[in-house]
Amino acid sequence: MDNQIADHLAVMLSELDLADVSVSAEHEVTSRGDSGFATHVVLWRDVIATRGHQMVADGMLDEAQRAAAEESFADWIDADAMRQALYLLAVTGSKPRDQM
Repeated sequence: MDNQIADHLAVMLSELDLADVSVSAEHEVTSRGDSGFATHVVLWRDVIATRGHQMVADGMLDEAQRAAAEESFADWIDADAMRQALYLLAVTGSKPRDQM
């Protein structure tokens, strides 16, 4: 799993001989009080609740640890979360015309 994949994609696409490789920042920031904050901030709680089971199956953690992480994150959302910033990049490239 590469949590920095977005930072590596431009090089990867260039190594695949794609042309016109470009990167644009698509970061998402939400703060308590913003419209939609509650909907956006639960993203990682939902990942823990869904994809976390795959991590348990893969032996990365046990179910008690996954459940504790989900509960802890839910508590943080309810009590302390003030801001969430997601680092997102859009990376595009195209086949050179001579390869179409």
